[in-house]
Amino acid sequence: MTGRCAATGDELVPGQTMVVVLLERLEDEELDRLDFSLDAWHEGARPESDRHVFATWKTEVPEPGKKQDALISADGMADLFEQLEGTEDPRRLAFRYVLA
Repeated sequence: MTGRCAATGDELVPGQTMVVVLLERLEDEELDRLDFSLDAWHEGARPESDRHVFATWKTEVPEPGKKQDALISADGMADLFEQLEGTEDPRRLAFRYVLA
């Protein structure tokens, strides 16, 4: 997590809802993460159109130094699981398996 909104550059504050976007890289098997404030997301902010979105979910910005119960809420996990449904891509299948 960068701690800043990818669209506005504003600081993401603890407790604030944000949208996490995982983007595929063309040159390797890695994923890049971008965090967007919920306001920026609702206003239409999105990653560059030439990037392929692997998955998205909503979560709260964690308190610094505080142990989190989970990296993603149960609702977010269910939404992410559904996004990865119906694919034959091995990385997506593996990611879905881990979520299950």
